[in-house]
Amino acid sequence: PVSPPTELTVTNVTDKTVNLEWKHENLVNEYLVTYVPTSSGGLDMKFTVPGNHTAATIHELEPGVEYFIRVFAILKNKKSIPVSARVATYLPAPEGLKFKSVRETSVQVEWDPLNFSFDGWELVFRNMKKDDNGDITSSLKRPETSYMQPGLAPGQQYNVSIHIVKNNTRGPGLSKVITTKLDAPSQVEAKDVTDTTALITWSKPLAEVEGIELTYGPKDTPGDRTTIDLSEDENQYSIGNLRPHTEYEVTLISRRGDMESDPVKEVFVTDLDAPRNLKRVSQTDNSITLEWKNSHANVDNYRIKFAPISGGDHVEITVPKGSQATTRATLTGLRPGTEYGIGVTAVRNDRESAPATINAGTDLDNPKDLEVSDPTETTLSLRWRRPVAKFDRYRLVYTAPSGKKSEVEIPVDSTSFLLRGLDAGTEYTISLVAEKGRHKSKPTTVKGST
Repeated sequence: PVSPPTELTVTNVTDKTVNLEWKHENLVNEYLVTYVPTSSGGLDMKFTVPGNHTAATIHELEPGVEYFIRVFAILKNKKSIPVSARVATYLPAPEGLKFKSVRETSVQVEWDPLNFSFDGWELVFRNMKKDDNGDITSSLKRPETSYMQPGLAPGQQYNVSIHIVKNNTRGPGLSKVITTKLDAPSQVEAKDVTDTTALITWSKPLAEVEGIELTYGPKDTPGDRTTIDLSEDENQYSIGNLRPHTEYEVTLISRRGDMESDPVKEVFVTDLDAPRNLKRVSQTDNSITLEWKNSHANVDNYRIKFAPISGGDHVEITVPKGSQATTRATLTGLRPGTEYGIGVTAVRNDRESAPATINAGTDLDNPKDLEVSDPTETTLSLRWRRPVAKFDRYRLVYTAPSGKKSEVEIPVDSTSFLLRGLDAGTEYTISLVAEKGRHKSKPTTVKGST
């Protein structure tokens, strides 16, 4: 019989080749190498090697497959018994790993297809910051060559690797590092909005950021913008010097190094500004005339609300805006001798400014229907109706033709008075006023002769 080869050794394995070496003492004509997959149904392949060689390379094997390899010595067409080995080819690493779309919490991964038989792919995202179980592993079937990986953390660095899986074996990985996009601040709100200020609040981003950039300006003039750089731990900012009744746009962006988040926007409208320098110009016993400087905002009209300070019904009137820098309005039908609380607001569509306020009083009204009757040589009888206003007393002044004046105080509850000690046959000018504190009504005047 022919002596067999000995010490069959596998010297190198790749995904498609196996290198073999063996020993043999005697000269032979040639060697026969056969190989077949160990799983059932594989094809038996063979080739020969010249007798002066004791090494061979098997080519064009399938990756990730275990083969049964035998080497026979042949001398004068006779075969020895074989020397054999089992060896599995490796799985190759995938190729062409790239990232199509990188968002805050997801990444679209793509890779090249491979044309041999295997079960599927394993895609691994390893969070490079976390040591403990920071891996997200996805098993994908052929012929998938792309995957949208959800559930990632914003602004986080991941090592991404793709592997081939065959017969429960995972091949070597092809790896690349990717950083997800920074997330912008969330829940942006404009609070405590006035005619010239607003407080902007937000929730901090989830990503580690170095700072927040806040930009604001009138929405309809994109060139007019103010930018503020804030530290990463701030979550509110107060903006001032705004224009009344103007729509503003606020934009927030997270920054880290040369990375930045998408912008997040919020829109708000400042209030109308209140009228300024509200003052009383004049008053009568039943009216008050007011004047104020117009609001900066373009307003439709002004609303005046007023009521007696001591209590009583509110009245509300609307007055058009004056064509000059100020507007004037007269409140009528008021109670005499009464102090009123007055508020003036600017109105535009359904918006109303804060009020400008003032207190102002009407004059005392004068006594009514003063009459002279029952003249004698030295007396005149007077009667009248009392004023509407609350007051303290009456003051009666009577003047003779010579210009001599006399006056007398009359109690508040009187509506008649007998004037005594007059000169006979004389025409007097008699005037009656109501007084309250330092305030006096207009006089009611009659003439009467003794």
